[in-house]
Amino acid sequence: MKPLHAVLALLVLFAVMSAVSWQMWANPVIDGGREMNAPLRLLRGETIYSQVYYLYGPVAPLFNALLFKIFGIHLNTLYAAGLVSSLLLVLLIYHIARGFMSVFESLLAATAVLLLCIFKQAGNIVFPYSYAALYGTLFGTAALASQVDFLRSGRMAGLVAAGMLSGLAFCCKMEFGFAAFASLLTLVIVVLPPQRTRTAWISLASAAVIPLFIYGLILARIPSDSLIKDTFVFPGNLPPELVYYNKLKLGLNHPGQTLRELISAVALLGGVAGLLSLIGARLAGESILSSPLSRHVRRFWWLTGAGFGWIVVHLMVFRSHWDLNPLRALPVLFLVMILYCFRKRAGRGPVDATGSALLLVSVYSLIVLARVIVRIPGGGGYGAGLLPVPLMLFVYMATADFPLFAMPADAGRYRRRAVHVLLSIGLIATLGVMVYRFGQNSYTRLQTPRGNLRQPPSISLAMSQALEFLEKNSNPGDYVLALPEGSSLNFLADRPAPLRYEVVTPGFLSEAEEWLAIQAMQEKDVKFVFLLNRPTSEFGPRVIGRDYCRNLMEWIEAHYTLASVFGEEVTPEIQVGDPSFFIKCFRRE
Repeated sequence: MKPLHAVLALLVLFAVMSAVSWQMWANPVIDGGREMNAPLRLLRGETIYSQVYYLYGPVAPLFNALLFKIFGIHLNTLYAAGLVSSLLLVLLIYHIARGFMSVFESLLAATAVLLLCIFKQAGNIVFPYSYAALYGTLFGTAALASQVDFLRSGRMAGLVAAGMLSGLAFCCKMEFGFAAFASLLTLVIVVLPPQRTRTAWISLASAAVIPLFIYGLILARIPSDSLIKDTFVFPGNLPPELVYYNKLKLGLNHPGQTLRELISAVALLGGVAGLLSLIGARLAGESILSSPLSRHVRRFWWLTGAGFGWIVVHLMVFRSHWDLNPLRALPVLFLVMILYCFRKRAGRGPVDATGSALLLVSVYSLIVLARVIVRIPGGGGYGAGLLPVPLMLFVYMATADFPLFAMPADAGRYRRRAVHVLLSIGLIATLGVMVYRFGQNSYTRLQTPRGNLRQPPSISLAMSQALEFLEKNSNPGDYVLALPEGSSLNFLADRPAPLRYEVVTPGFLSEAEEWLAIQAMQEKDVKFVFLLNRPTSEFGPRVIGRDYCRNLMEWIEAHYTLASVFGEEVTPEIQVGDPSFFIKCFRRE
């Protein structure tokens, strides 16, 4: 396969997946409203952090505000930003992979990113939960590509670009900046000693200039406390609800199960690796059942038996269902890869650019997964922005020849082909399932003057009824509050939000801030409050007004009356957490 053919295949696949998932990307109930409305508020003159709460770095909402100014305040502007950024990310992954892998293997790596990260139905990054995650992973991956290119070319322009892109990634979302800074520091370590000091100074200066400039401008306009508090720079400031959420994502709420999942993932990969190696040996004409067996064949039998044996024992002992996600093993694999790269460098003497580049990729991959290090998700949602580079490295490790798989040349070649076949079948099956699910879902179109979405019928109906109600009963300048999150209504109806918060899920409003929110509602004469059926059990407290924000909801119930309930098969008695999606509208008395 030629490189041009691989790129064309990626472009065609991207176009197909864009078509079958068209306008199904945004979630107007969870996080999506913040990504729509926060840039609009910044465009209209409000200040980030002090007047508009934003949990992440400032680049994404400010950049999207600029896109609104240039291309118009419309969902299509955000869709286009997501599609272009996602396509660039896929091509960057392919570009980096070509430094270590064949054209076909690079195509496999980029296809895995496209399917599992870009378009996965359970969570995509065309319209992500946060554009900070999309832009952060794009800049972080671009920084890594520039670092690798500098290792190969030695051009200082590449080093400066690597530093500045790392700084941009940090200003989007800190975990991507930390990963890029870590690989940049590794770059300084691996260059030859005569160049090390110069490389260190240039990389440090170029990495610092963007954050110093951006945060300097922001801190010139707002108190530093607003920035530090909003972005939770210091982990000790995290409220209990966000600590609970992070522990849930890390699997620390059930550490025993999490450890078993990690071990099982390693065992699964070990068993598959041993089996594919045996297949390779057999296709090369070796007898895998003869006695005495050759040394490498015995090793593969042990690997296969130990891997699948652990899984059988797990099922027999614990008798429980658990997620056999092979990606859970990535941290172990990457630690081994880092040690392997260092050991290889120590034994070779002369600096090997490819080996050094692999070390950079391995360090970046491990650090970027720090937020989910012991419980790696299988793409989608929260994991979509974290996995692109790790997925590429995983494909490399699956297809490369390591000392563990030392075997005759013919057997090694067949083993590699067997891996190609397995990965290809897996990706083709994933593609087929995704296309089928997108085609068979019952999503209906939600049409608004600011763009269209395709959503489950219950959400489309409730949202369209709420928007129609606002069109008839309010004016564009009237303040409207949506709880606990739902400022997609503000954006789509062109009604301003009264609070600095776009999201009022557990952990964001302290008791004092609840009273400030009540004061803001009084000052701005908020006429309507909308309550969306949005349970928040991932934070611990589940129902707003019952488990959190009690003062705020009690005040609303005392000063507002129920005007209408939107949705299908809804009644005034329906509560947050009930199966049917609804939106309740409360009118100021």
